[in-house]
Amino acid sequence: MSYVSYEPYGSIIRNDSYGPDIFRYKFTGQIEDKETGLYYYKARYYEPTLGRFLQADSVVMPTT
Repeated sequence: MSYVSYEPYGSIIRNDSYGPDIFRYKFTGQIEDKETGLYYYKARYYEPTLGRFLQADSVVMPTT
């Protein structure tokens, strides 16, 4: 059983786990990289303590 509380931008406030932490999907249902603490959003990484993505958005909308 696991209970995780987050700050508004994804930093973990409280993590109560009974047994091994096998729940891979964390903040907004994304995968947390255990070594770096970053969340992977399928195209770029998110840093929860900064509240920012580490790369620019790769999709650029055309201007009209």
